[in-house]
Parts: sequence; structure tokens; C-alpha cells
Amino acid sequence: MFETLLVTTSSEGLQPLGSAPQRSFELVSNTVKNRLGAKHSSLFAEPVATEHGEMIDWYAPVAGSAVQMQELPEADQKGLRERLGALVADIQAEAEKLGQSTDLHDQRLSEALINAVEVPDTSMIYGVRGEDGELQPVLVHWAWVKD
Repeated sequence: MFETLLVTTSSEGLQPLGSAPQRSFELVSNTVKNRLGAKHSSLFAEPVATEHGEMIDWYAPVAGSAVQMQELPEADQKGLRERLGALVADIQAEAEKLGQSTDLHDQRLSEALINAVEVPDTSMIYGVRGEDGELQPVLVHWAWVKD
């Protein structure tokens, strides 16, 4: 569900990782939610193509006020980085488990999760402060890197 519009971006100068199905928001967020929980799946912003498909609107899956990480006070940046690091480590551990499976579907999921935690740079990391005052890290242009 769309909650908070984070930013509208272009994919110019960026390279997608994996296949289009592996970058599916539903695949990544549902897999992470089912295996690790809602806080982990809330890491991924939902991409929605604009009317003419030239740009992408990115929506946080949680409600609250959104701020680009680099615009936060240093103490909040530090806390957000720590939280992001813990969530990413859990997702990478789950991806590693899936990658050890002999099932091809699990192996493809593993690759999708490994790719999903990659972003082009730190400008793609947002913090969404919920009603509880806690900052939830949210990634835009996940599973993309710079050309």
C-alpha cells in the first residue's frame, strides 16, 4: 500500500541488477515479510511508473515524515545507518540460506534478495519517522547501481 511519497526519480545513469521479475516489489517485499517480518520488508520503497513511464515515483510502505538520510542530523544518521545495517544483515543471511538450497526457485530468490539491498548511493536512503518517533530506513532504486 502506498503511504508516503519519497521522491520521483529517473533511471538515467543507472543499471538494474538481476532480471525484471527479480526486481518485482511484490516478490521482494512479500518474501522478506514472510521470512523476516514487516520491519524488514518496510525497507523497500514501492516503485510506481509515472503516467508516461519516464520517471518513477517511490513510496514508503510506512506512514510518516520522510527525509533523505544525508539531510538528517548526524545523530539520526548514525542511528538510521545502524538500523539499516542490521536489517540488511538479516536479509543477506536469509539470502545466503536460500542460496544453499538445491531448489532453483530458492536460488533465484537468494539472488533477488542480494540484489535488492544494493542502491546506487546514499542519496537513495531515506528515513521515515513514524508516530512512535522511530526512524524506519527505506531504500529507493533498490536493486540498481550506477552505470
